[in-house]
Amino acid sequence: MCIRFITRGFFVFYPFFNKHSLFSIVHALGKPLFLDAVTVNLARPSVACVCVEVDLLHPLPSRVWIGIENSSEGL
Repeated sequence: MCIRFITRGFFVFYPFFNKHSLFSIVHALGKPLFLDAVTVNLARPSVACVCVEVDLLHPLPSRVWIGIENSSEGL
């Protein structure tokens, strides 16, 4: 499964546009495998794609909370 992060604005929130952050986010859905070439090369900053291995025998969460360290707010 490829997970696409599409923003309401123009850019994916910059601190999250790296392998570690994106893998941490999609880990809630399954095992992160790799980023696509467009994401790695920052060629399209409005979208980030991550390939994830998902166990379809378990239900997927309807949403994922993204917290920001040292902040009481999330995205």
